[in-house]
Amino acid sequence: MISKIPNFSERRKSDKIYSELLENIQFDRPSNFVNDVLIDEYVANYPSNSSINGKVFEYCIVECLMQMDITPFYYQATMSLIPNVNFDIVCYNEISPVVLSCKVSLRERWKQADLEGLAIKQVYRKSKVHLITAATNEQDRLQREIESGTIHGLDSCVLAQSTDFDKLLTDLTKQTFTVAKMIDPIPKGTLYN
Repeated sequence: MISKIPNFSERRKSDKIYSELLENIQFDRPSNFVNDVLIDEYVANYPSNSSINGKVFEYCIVECLMQMDITPFYYQATMSLIPNVNFDIVCYNEISPVVLSCKVSLRERWKQADLEGLAIKQVYRKSKVHLITAATNEQDRLQREIESGTIHGLDSCVLAQSTDFDKLLTDLTKQTFTVAKMIDPIPKGTLYN
């Protein structure tokens, strides 16, 4: 399969590995794609490396968005009204942007996604923040905490290899996302220079 990720290069080790992983893969459903690439190919054939693990997982999620025509979106995005936060994926619209935080394993990493969610919800009250993970043993517990109201910054914790991930992406195909407009920090006032 040829990746639909634009401007993809094989300069970094993770890029090269991802390209190799796609050689014998076909895209049918997002959850199957993630399972085939991440579990059946990557985990089975490459040594674990935390930075490459995360990058390959992010590429899988980005590839799923591209394959399902969920565009435009921003990858590794910062937002001018939310300083000091780097979001994995932002599907932007002016009223309710959707953030996808990609974490291969959760351990304590879910707390970072929760803080990012709290930050964006201060500016965009109707935003949605979904934590996407490959951690089968931790996802259920975290989803229960979100549903009970213990965690406020996340709207869901979704296992990327599950039908819930397919449903999330299908729901995103029904939304309209746009390219962000430049924001004038001082839209009104008389300038004396």
